[in-house]
Amino acid sequence: MKSIAYILLIVVFASASQTDIKRKDQQLKKLRAEIQRYELQIKESEQKEKATLGRLDIIDKKANLVRTLLAELREEEKLINNSIDITKANVNRLEKQLMFLKNHYAHYVASVYKYGKVYDLETILSSNSINQLYIRIEYLKRFSDQRKKDLEKIAAKKDQIEIEHSTLQEKLSTEQQLISEKLKEETTLNKTKERRKNALDEIRSDKTQFKKELNRKISAAKELENLITNLIEQERIRKEKAERIERERKERIAKERAAKRERERLAQIQREKDLADLKKKNELEKAKQKEREIALAKERVVEQEKTYVIEDAVVELSLRPLIERKGRLMWPVSGGRVIAEFGNHVHPVMKTITTNTGIDIATKDNTIVRNIADGEVALITWLPSYGNLVIINHSHGYRTVYAHLEEITVVAGQKVKETEVIARSGTSVSGEMLHFELWKEKDKQNPREWLARR
Repeated sequence: MKSIAYILLIVVFASASQTDIKRKDQQLKKLRAEIQRYELQIKESEQKEKATLGRLDIIDKKANLVRTLLAELREEEKLINNSIDITKANVNRLEKQLMFLKNHYAHYVASVYKYGKVYDLETILSSNSINQLYIRIEYLKRFSDQRKKDLEKIAAKKDQIEIEHSTLQEKLSTEQQLISEKLKEETTLNKTKERRKNALDEIRSDKTQFKKELNRKISAAKELENLITNLIEQERIRKEKAERIERERKERIAKERAAKRERERLAQIQREKDLADLKKKNELEKAKQKEREIALAKERVVEQEKTYVIEDAVVELSLRPLIERKGRLMWPVSGGRVIAEFGNHVHPVMKTITTNTGIDIATKDNTIVRNIADGEVALITWLPSYGNLVIINHSHGYRTVYAHLEEITVVAGQKVKETEVIARSGTSVSGEMLHFELWKEKDKQNPREWLARR
């Protein structure tokens, strides 16, 4: 019976697992379809024309999808490895239980072989009374029933082990398939990176495309400004909601406290009245007890009021405003030099005036990028001329932007500490760099004035 229940349990879990696998497979299938669509667009562009900014954008989008697919595969591989470890432990446990049952049963078989049924008959016939005879017959019957149950347990354990072994083989096969897929996608990503590098080299040598990139930066900067505006509005709505909830909570607590105080006031009036009655009746002992009761009630009221004061004094700890650390904030990358300062610039080749809303820090591709102050990841997105970017909210209206990222290691909504790794730097049309911005509400700040001197 236990064996059947175990098998049914395995079937239920397998069914749920299959549902998860199907849902996951659908997600991966959708990702692969999008990757293939971008691949076709890239090939079509390569056949028709030289490298363009449009093709660069498609390559970026494809690379991001491949990274997402790789992340999904790595997560799936991690889960399947954990599942394999659990299954191996189950097999090991079941095999130990089976060995115990076999050894136990072997002793019984050896005993039967040695003494046989004659011994059972002698045991019955040597009874000293009818009562003892019945007891021994019942004992031998139960002993026989137990041996039968032991055999059933051995059979059940064998069934369980076979199921677990089958499950383990399926998981190992899935693991091998995942490893193969992961290696394939890693190769795809490396080829995509090489394509991107070649496209960048072509664009840099093409003045027309380079000029388009300068013009495109203006539109992208406006789009980034819109993103910041949206985040400010979202933060305003969230803050208003939080304040309303807090206000309602305080009003509710105030009503509860007032009701409690009123109940205690009425109870104290009744105690005083009871005390007066006891004194009138000259019941002095009971009067003393009532006086102690009144004194303790007053002490409880005093302690309760102290608790209220402490509760009201507890305020939500908020992050320190960045203004308190202006000129002392850490840099997002170690080393590197600023190749484009904040503000207006005349391009050395095109002779056009461009505005940099942050600073560009020249740094080797794949350099670790760190968060400059405690905060929360507000947004992860991709923009033309900025590439992959992360926006972090530092409270009090301050936000930082990190752009031209190769690999992002955080997710939206994640709390991040100062110095925490959030990404790795990448490459733009202008070269290997990290673009960094700092905002106070809708006002762009000069990062140089906020970062520590070095």
